[in-house]
Amino acid sequence: MTYETDVYQIICEKEDVADTLFCPLAMRAKKLALLFGISSLPPCDKIRIDIMGRERFETEKGLRFGKNASPEIVSFSTERVRVVSYRVIDKQYTPEEYRKVILHELVHVLQRIATRIPPERNIWLYEAVACYLAGQKAEIPRMENAAPWETVKQSFYATPGCYAIAYHLGMALLSDCAPGEVAALCSDALRCEALCAEAYAKLLK
Repeated sequence: MTYETDVYQIICEKEDVADTLFCPLAMRAKKLALLFGISSLPPCDKIRIDIMGRERFETEKGLRFGKNASPEIVSFSTERVRVVSYRVIDKQYTPEEYRKVILHELVHVLQRIATRIPPERNIWLYEAVACYLAGQKAEIPRMENAAPWETVKQSFYATPGCYAIAYHLGMALLSDCAPGEVAALCSDALRCEALCAEAYAKLLK
């Protein structure tokens, strides 16, 4: 089954959950794309979102992260998005949470297209923007022995509660940012780092 908009194309192995999961996704994804100045993409450049069964997903995940990839990974993105089928994880995620997983990965790709900032050296920025725009708010863990910002920046995924921290960094970056300025802000890694470092320091107080 294929579900297509002006920006992305979902290719889903199973058809019967598509309306419940993906129809509510279309409007939100369109708004996110517009934040990055993207109203449409040529057919050959549309963002591909592959929804796949467990076996195929695990194969693709292994190719991306290696054989020791965390079992908690249910989605990832490069130039396209790969997500394990909702059927596989419906006991772990509500449909709304699952949509946010897809939106999170979609934001990663939109940000890469719009800003050309290399994610490998700025993963803190990519995760801050994706967690916030996807609405994946989480409680910040206790921070008594929190790592300094430089350590968080360099080893973001090793930081306890990194995704919760990311949401709050994204909120500091984007909550007061005008929609037409999102792409420009996210293209300025130095400015974003200064804002995120300041926001992180406030989390420690």
